Order: sequence, then structure tokens, then C-alpha cells
Amino acid sequence: MVQPIPRPLGDLAGPRPVQPSTAQGAAAQKGAAAPPAGASSAFARQVQQRLAPPPALKWSRHAHQRLAGSGRTLAPHEEAAIAAAVDRVAHKGGRDSLVLFGDLALVVNVPSRTVITAAGESRLQDGVFTQIDSAVIVPPAQQDQSWGAGPLPRKLPVPPIDRSGTTS
Repeated sequence: MVQPIPRPLGDLAGPRPVQPSTAQGAAAQKGAAAPPAGASSAFARQVQQRLAPPPALKWSRHAHQRLAGSGRTLAPHEEAAIAAAVDRVAHKGGRDSLVLFGDLALVVNVPSRTVITAAGESRLQDGVFTQIDSAVIVPPAQQDQSWGAGPLPRKLPVPPIDRSGTTS
């Protein structure tokens, strides 16, 4: 006889009958407790969702037009560095972020991973960005490589110390 499994109240489809598989039958014969029928597949889906890489960036039409207007194109490793910067902002809880990438500034909606607008060097003269809650600067060493690959960023040169004792 097939026994129904009680389901949570949120399941409107009602109870589903349990049909033992060969693995469950073998476990029952050895005296071991078998997992519930749908538990392992639901758990596997949750694990896959958590381990899956975040989706690639989406680009709005406006951002595409601005990027094309600036004459700038992005190589795949550059787009990967921008996506990694968006990941960092998402980890910190940012929602609308300014991503500074060399001579390019991007405003990104972090939850949807959508680049809203792009501003090249000629459009950066004003230097005012509104309706953002966070900013991230992609280091120069990371603009040529994807995040986590290659050497650490170079140190900036330190100016010499004036030891003459005179002040200007």
C-alpha cells in the first residue's frame, strides 16, 4: 500500500504518494534510515544555486550607446574584472554603485547586475554622479587581468625626503 507523505501547508497540490526506489529498498533492508524522497533533490538544487557563478553583467541600451560613443570597447578579461568589482559591492550590500575602471565610469544596479550608464573620459569632466550608494575602484593591475590572477598592484613611487632642514 502506498502511504502519502504529509506536506507543508503551503503546498496546495496535496500529498504525493511515495514509491520506494531501489536505493531506498536496499537501505531499508540493511536497517539504515533512507532520506525522504524529495529531500536530496531539493538540497542538491540549493547547493547548485549557491555554488553557481553569478550571472554575467547585463548592459542597458543607454550604456551600450554611451560606451560606443566613447569609442571604447571592453575585452572579456576587462568585463570579468568589472563583474568581480560588482561582486565585491554586492557582498558589502551595495544597490546602485559607481564602478571606476580606468578612464571609464559605470553606474551599475547591483541586484540585477545591469550596467545602467557608462561615461568615458570626455563625459567625466563634470565629475558628479547621483543616486548611487557605493563606489568601487578597479585597481590598474586588475584592469589588465581578471580578479585574483597575476601579481599584486605595483607600489606607487615615494617622493624623496628633503633632509636639508630648510622649510619652504
